[in-house]
Amino acid sequence: MASVKVLTEDEIARRIDAARQAEKRARAKIAKLNRVSKSSARRRETQLLCTLGRTIMSWSRDNEKVMTALRVYMSNYINRDTDFDILDGTAWAVERPAAGATQGAENVQ
Repeated sequence: MASVKVLTEDEIARRIDAARQAEKRARAKIAKLNRVSKSSARRRETQLLCTLGRTIMSWSRDNEKVMTALRVYMSNYINRDTDFDILDGTAWAVERPAAGATQGAENVQ
């Protein structure tokens, strides 16, 4: 028959402390991995937006039909003042909607 080792209160307390420390390290590692993952996703999204934006800018600059269609789409899509501001003075500028007018995604019910 195998002998059973009885743990002392001090040994149990030491093991509990070690387990808590291991859990703390694991939680910190998870948090770091989550930050790295989110940062990587933001970089990928930024790169995608830049690539698509440059492509659309070039295409619309070279093709008046594309430019016209893009302006129509943007006038129904854009709803933030900062977006209108960044386009002002460029070839892609669009008119702001009249005060109180709803547009774009706001019309979707």
